[in-house]
Amino acid sequence: MTFKTAATMLVLCLVFQVQADTLLGKVINVADGDTITILDDTNTQHKIRLTGIDAPEKRQAFGDVSKQSLVKQVAGQSVAVEWVKSVAINSSRKRH
Repeated sequence: MTFKTAATMLVLCLVFQVQADTLLGKVINVADGDTITILDDTNTQHKIRLTGIDAPEKRQAFGDVSKQSLVKQVAGQSVAVEWVKSVAINSSRKRH
């Protein structure tokens, strides 16, 4: 499976969970190859870590290439995100 296919599948929430919560919004930022920020209809920002992707961080080898690949796929796009868990990190919530 290519990175493009995996990223598309994850962003479109093809997670096999019966009771997953859904969040609709527009991608306003891509932090790295597996982290995006979306803006929902109440203008609330949500930082999302994509599950199933172990992309290099920005400062690691190929980190910029990984980020740019995800930017090409989702930047500015409206997305539906389903998550199976939400964790508190530094008093903010990250969704996985």
